[in-house]
Amino acid sequence: MRHLDLRVAGATALATALAATAIGSGQAGHQTQQDPPPQQRQPVFRGGSAFVLVDVYPQQDGRVVEGLSAKDFQVFEDGKPQAIESFEFVRMEPGPPEATRRDPNNQRDALQQAAIPSNRVFMIFLDRAHVTIAGSHNIRKPLIDMLDRIIAPNDLFGVMTPEMQPRHVALGRRMLSVEEQLTRHWPWGERHRITTNPDDAKEEEINMCFGPGSGLSREMIDRYREDQTLNGLESLTGFLGAVREARTVVVVITDGWRLYRPDSGLAETAGGSARGNPPSIVNRGGTLGIGGRGNDLVQDPAECASEGMRVAQLDNERRFRDIIALANRSNVSFYPVTPAGLAVFDAPIQVSNPTLPMPGTIAQRSIRDPQDPTQALVENISRVTARVDGLKTLAENTDGIAIVDTNDLSAGLRRIVDDVSAFYLIGYYSTNTRLDGRFRRIEVKTTRPDVRVKARRGYVAPVPPSESRTLAPAPGRGGPALPAEAFAPLGRVRPGAAVFTSGIAEPDALHVVVELARGRVGSTPRPVRVSVSSRTGARLEATGAITPPVRSTTVRIPLSDPAGGPWKVSMTVEGNPTPERIDVVIELPTARLLGDPQVFRATSSPRSPLWPVADFQFTRSERVHVEWRMRGDLDRRDARLLGRDGRPLPVPVTVTEREQNGARALAVDISLAPLSAGDYLIAITAGSGTTTETRYVPVRVTG
Repeated sequence: MRHLDLRVAGATALATALAATAIGSGQAGHQTQQDPPPQQRQPVFRGGSAFVLVDVYPQQDGRVVEGLSAKDFQVFEDGKPQAIESFEFVRMEPGPPEATRRDPNNQRDALQQAAIPSNRVFMIFLDRAHVTIAGSHNIRKPLIDMLDRIIAPNDLFGVMTPEMQPRHVALGRRMLSVEEQLTRHWPWGERHRITTNPDDAKEEEINMCFGPGSGLSREMIDRYREDQTLNGLESLTGFLGAVREARTVVVVITDGWRLYRPDSGLAETAGGSARGNPPSIVNRGGTLGIGGRGNDLVQDPAECASEGMRVAQLDNERRFRDIIALANRSNVSFYPVTPAGLAVFDAPIQVSNPTLPMPGTIAQRSIRDPQDPTQALVENISRVTARVDGLKTLAENTDGIAIVDTNDLSAGLRRIVDDVSAFYLIGYYSTNTRLDGRFRRIEVKTTRPDVRVKARRGYVAPVPPSESRTLAPAPGRGGPALPAEAFAPLGRVRPGAAVFTSGIAEPDALHVVVELARGRVGSTPRPVRVSVSSRTGARLEATGAITPPVRSTTVRIPLSDPAGGPWKVSMTVEGNPTPERIDVVIELPTARLLGDPQVFRATSSPRSPLWPVADFQFTRSERVHVEWRMRGDLDRRDARLLGRDGRPLPVPVTVTEREQNGARALAVDISLAPLSAGDYLIAITAGSGTTTETRYVPVRVTG
């Protein structure tokens, strides 16, 4: 195996090496894997009812109570008692021999094994940005010892950092290579680093936007890092909920988070202080070229201001609560561990952070005031308490244990081993025969006194096979059914594509949008040629151009026969090295109240110009603007933002009516700043008398 220098490659490289090691070692062994117990069953139908498996941890004095029978438990679903049909006690002996561990052969095999309820799954989440180098050193051996003791022959574990995608994390069982990597590459912590993270170019961009090393740039980078960490936790939780129904243990190695709230004063300061790094003419060896102010990184001040306002408006406290709710729906328990041990100060006492230029803001009060050392000291100490309290909240609300306020990490991690070493699997057929895809709450009680029960908190009811095709991917979590085609435009987004295209038909013209991928704009205009053929055989042509710095254009093609569709559109985008040709089909609109949507992107500023969209991928520094041409008067107009599961999100949606060139349109605006990476739906419901229509526009937030 190629050894990695963590000081250069970072924690992401460590986790990738661990994952590759786990999968590779599985192909080398030939031990026979233990067969799962015969009573393991996946949910099935019996007379229209769903079979539900519930993992139960009845505890007394911090240990699972053994020797209980089915008569000692009561199971309730949405408050109604359920008859226990199957009952099993599962005991995992700590520290099995390495020879009994066999890794999966590939990722598909690993996910199939992870779906088996009696196979436990453990995820180690290394919060790189919120662990110091000393902390990553302190946790090294206790973490290895815990994994060695906790992983039974059929269990699985993986290692992840916030920079990774959960689907790229391989699940394994063997420890030798993992132990080697964690021992060799222990200095993965980045907290209190005096420079930006070399593995994340975004940090250096923020640093240059708001003044290298300034208090404002450090505040922005801290917020950005916390946002990245919560993104990782959120995506991991959702992924685990989709992979398995049984409980998953996530051990989070972190010193905790500030859980930043929106700060209007900081947003105003960021918008007015963003300097960017505008281009300038420089002389390199006698040749003139384009360079930046002080370095070669060219940045747009407007983009700097937009990113600053996005970061300042993050509501991480709300997102933290959302992650806890998602964990309860996904049957994920968090076990946070603070490797710093007993900490007194949140930041090194010798570090003095300058104040921000906007007096009286939350951001200014949150950093050290050199004029008031006593207040700064109290603030520094209170932050430690706030971080620890947040981790306790995370553990208590997901049935985990917070290993905090202790220098004995080994003893703390042994508590985790004891907490998950045994459990009961209870199965029942739900008395609720409705197959509605809704979330159902589970409560387990025991007749034994002084016994605390931790158990699966709920599940998503199945849907009939005949209806499953009408639902969007990953339905449930309590959300409504969505049309299967709702997310279809995102499915047509080709990874690595250089050009994107889309189009709509209006009564008088076709509107064809051509958009270059990010980073493909260049410095010269790109001619666009469009050729259209209708089902009647008519052919039309039009031209346009993509002019930098804008990376998209709309080509309007007048129609003499509005009913001549569908139309086949062929487009050629000229430019080096070779022209690119794309073909699409535009269908006739079918809605009665609203036309097809025209999608635009803009910055968060309300004065930002609108750029047409064919690539439905956005960053959180952008704003989505959608317009539907109105076909008559409306007496109802409601808009919401939905998650992938169809649940409405508490994100402000602005609905307005506008008139342009004599046509009235319904417009929706949404700032993407509060969202994490993922797929979302903009849902607009319009009504006129007894007629009601709901239209969907999917968007993908990439970070």
